[in-house]
Amino acid sequence: MGNAGLTSPRVLLNSQLQLHFKRANVSLEVTEIVSGWFADGAPLGLTLETFRQVLGLKEQADRFFREFDTDGNQKVDAFEVFSAYAVISAGTVDEKCELLFPIFDFAGNDRLNFDEINIMIHSICRGVSKVCKTGSVDDNDVVEVCQRLFDSHNLPYHKDITKEQVRRWLRSDMEASSLFDIFHNSLAVPDAEAALAEREGIQAAVFSQLSSSLSASAVPPQELLRSQHFRQSLGQPSDEACQKLVKFMGSGSPIEPDVFARVVRAWNVFGVVDSATEGELDMKELPNLLLFQNRTSPTDKDAIKDFQSRVRLNAQGRLTRNAWIEAVLSS
Repeated sequence: MGNAGLTSPRVLLNSQLQLHFKRANVSLEVTEIVSGWFADGAPLGLTLETFRQVLGLKEQADRFFREFDTDGNQKVDAFEVFSAYAVISAGTVDEKCELLFPIFDFAGNDRLNFDEINIMIHSICRGVSKVCKTGSVDDNDVVEVCQRLFDSHNLPYHKDITKEQVRRWLRSDMEASSLFDIFHNSLAVPDAEAALAEREGIQAAVFSQLSSSLSASAVPPQELLRSQHFRQSLGQPSDEACQKLVKFMGSGSPIEPDVFARVVRAWNVFGVVDSATEGELDMKELPNLLLFQNRTSPTDKDAIKDFQSRVRLNAQGRLTRNAWIEAVLSS
């Protein structure tokens, strides 16, 4: 798979199928769907009608079915459908492993052999590729990934691997975890934009209320810091984080509304893109950050490189929220 996971930002989701999958909960809706599929005999090839019934779809069934039926043979691979559904849906990595493992455990012994792992990874790659419109993965790359999984536990390829070993590998193998994260923590664009609009609306109202109470267009920094509503709109960060944020808005002088709006948007955008709430991001997420900050997708590679050159990374080579805001203000 090369270094795709190490260089590609998290997938942005916009289509109806993508959003349908993303908004489902893996431990609730997706698990219930897969349980129903098992109860029906676990058919591997789904016709349009069985696809409709298994997924509980109505008017979207035909459109969603065509997304998977790329060869036009009027059947889709159940493994691809459920693999994509599980990986993209909301939930933890452990919850997704819990759902996927039994689908490919053909012997029913709570372990997977090399061939079963190969089928699972192939199905995940093909499924998310069809849903997210990403590039296809070479068969040899998939075999290499399977070998790395077994090698990481010093297991011969004729042995079986446990669910816990797969989980540990996903946490420890940098390329595998980074590639999985592209889809696992993908971003639903309409939901992200709605969240940004809601937060900015609340923050604008807080600023307006403070400026009205002071009969001034600008608000002194200490008034913002004293405002509990302002802190709540930010997600209740620490005192240190609040003070640093307000300092970005000015060096002690009253804060103008346009400066306030620009800084809090940068704060909010980082929070939306940092969907895993790690507090820092890999630099590969810069295009997504710029898209939400500027409300348009960055198309000029030189402009991205120029912005990147002004970003200060931490000791781990990652982008912190403060470094992102600082770079936005200097652009």
